Amino acid sequence: MRKLALLFFLTLLVLVSTFIYLDHQALKKLSSMGVSYERLDRGLFRRDFYGVRYRGVYAKHVRAYLLSPRNVEVQGVTVSINPNAGKNKLGAEAPLTLPTKLSAKLKDVAIYWKKKEVASGLYGQMKKGRLVLDAPGVHITSGPDALRVDWDGEMPSETLSGLTSVEIERGGRLSIEANAPLFFVRHKDVHSGPVRLEDGTLSLEGDRLGKKLSGQLVVDGLEFDVVVHRSNREFDVDLRLDPTPIDKALTPFHSVIPEAKKGSLEGKIDGDIQIQWPAKSWDGTVNIENFRSTGAVPQIQNLRRGPIEYYGLDKEGYRSVLVTGEGQTNWTPLEEISPSMRHAVIAAEDIRFQKHAGYDLESIRDAYRANKKAGTIVRGGSTLSQQVAKNLFLDGERTMVRKIREVLLANELDQSLGKGRILEIYLNVVEWGPGIYGIKAASERFFMRRPSQLQPHESAFLAAILPNPRRFYRDQYLKNKARQTRIDWILKNMGTAGRLQPHEVERWSTAPLRFVPPPPTP
Repeated sequence: MRKLALLFFLTLLVLVSTFIYLDHQALKKLSSMGVSYERLDRGLFRRDFYGVRYRGVYAKHVRAYLLSPRNVEVQGVTVSINPNAGKNKLGAEAPLTLPTKLSAKLKDVAIYWKKKEVASGLYGQMKKGRLVLDAPGVHITSGPDALRVDWDGEMPSETLSGLTSVEIERGGRLSIEANAPLFFVRHKDVHSGPVRLEDGTLSLEGDRLGKKLSGQLVVDGLEFDVVVHRSNREFDVDLRLDPTPIDKALTPFHSVIPEAKKGSLEGKIDGDIQIQWPAKSWDGTVNIENFRSTGAVPQIQNLRRGPIEYYGLDKEGYRSVLVTGEGQTNWTPLEEISPSMRHAVIAAEDIRFQKHAGYDLESIRDAYRANKKAGTIVRGGSTLSQQVAKNLFLDGERTMVRKIREVLLANELDQSLGKGRILEIYLNVVEWGPGIYGIKAASERFFMRRPSQLQPHESAFLAAILPNPRRFYRDQYLKNKARQTRIDWILKNMGTAGRLQPHEVERWSTAPLRFVPPPPTP
């Protein structure tokens, strides 16, 4: 009897030792996989883990039963998905393979996209390599050969917001369907505020891992062909717009481009837009044919004679209403402005002024690429007609929306007023320094001359400071030190355009500038 008891004890000791060894090996395996936990409670036939972390997944409590069948209960799960993360984070290059010999019950699961909660209160189970999760508005099923996500909720992106429904299926191929009846785009390069868009649908299909997807994006009836290339966590998105009537192309943007809504637009537009994500940088080409805008400029009849009202800044930078035009003491007719001043402004700001229809796509493209390369605004790309439109009707934001509004207004101004009137208005409303508006005030302040008396090098200086008149006023005029490089460039452009002879370019490039002393500081 004593021998039987001893045999039983030895057998039990072997089993316990084996179990402890296997338990140690299992924990070691978990650690090697990158699983960490805050606390472990050992029971006879179960293990309770608290504060478990693995691949962007956090669980408050995981209870693992050691006897077969091996079941796991998981509670308080948070899944954090970061599209900028590397391959070792959740969503690695290969699809996540679920264990087939482990069953798990899941409760109170929350899913976060870049720290923003997109779903919570999910429950479900994992069994035989298949995962099922449910909550109001969310249904997720995943298995060895398929993934399906049905989701209704708020867009999780800072750039895009609004309610949307998304269906994702991955079997032999990956397909994505998204619908948003109303959503908003927020990006500093697009508009200073949110852009409201309606009836957005996105359909994409491609290889199982989503390395290349193609399909269509439709926004308020405007259709784009879409191609997406993925490499690790970076996405290159190409949007292609086939030739489309311009009025239809701008319909989705009526909330931020009122000129498109109230005006009559003719012509067609097409182009490509390339977007890099998550860098959020973009580039593209746009082509416009036979464009004509009418009815976009408010009270255009006032611009033919005046008075002309617009906003300007006083010396202290406060916004105020300014008035100019025929009959005003600050107005100078075009014929009373020296030819050199007229030619210098064109040479500096809009070399193709006489050829374009109010806008210059080539100049806009060049300016965008120069600004992108520099990482800041170094060129505007606006024609004189666009600058008149901006000074009279728009604010100072530098966005795609404002540029479109400029083009619509500038095209109508060009058609209705003609080049001479556009140049005349420009020279009488543009700013040349703190509180200095119009060529009459500028020529008197800097050179104590009437506009008709300005010499070519003086005209070139005034044209040279137009990109940033307040800064150049401070850095050049007040310090009595003009930036000769830009003056020479403008004089050279005037020579290239035939407005100055080669010897005149040389003469005025070396002629000294004599400023009137600045007014005394109060």
